[in-house]
Amino acid sequence: MAEYFVGLPVPRDIADVLEKAQGGLHAGEPERRENFHVWLSELGELSEPQLEKVREALERVAVGPFYVQVDGLGTIGGNAPTVLYAELDQPRGLKSLHRLVGREAREAGVSVAHARVDPHIPVARFGEMGQHDLKQIMSFLSRRASLSAGPFPATDFNLYRRGTVAQPENEIVASYELRSY
Repeated sequence: MAEYFVGLPVPRDIADVLEKAQGGLHAGEPERRENFHVWLSELGELSEPQLEKVREALERVAVGPFYVQVDGLGTIGGNAPTVLYAELDQPRGLKSLHRLVGREAREAGVSVAHARVDPHIPVARFGEMGQHDLKQIMSFLSRRASLSAGPFPATDFNLYRRGTVAQPENEIVASYELRSY
């Protein structure tokens, strides 16, 4: 079964900034620029019937368009980071979208992982690391702490199928326009 997640697309100019920001990172695996997205919800593996329920449920999400600002870098995983990400300001629209996507996915019968993680843009992923790698990441973060980009408009969100080793680009399964009812 394929893995799925929900996210906002990142405009080309923001992807340019994020790709440049990856320079000098000598640990982990940088995210491919084609795969930059604002992460909203991890859905995990879904069967075809579950996928259809989620697709229908996400059509009920009602949030108007808003703007997103990149505001620094951070890591997930504490002393053993697993993800380097671009931090975002958290405007009301983004918070609402995050909450509603999670709620609709749960109502569709999907166990939503990492529901308490704020929306962010994954920039690199880390596997097993040694002390040298950790020092390199901390040094990198201190040099790039003031990363800023945007704001950029968020007008739609997507349901994605996660890329694989054979096909590394994430695939958009469905797109949803941000609109208020």
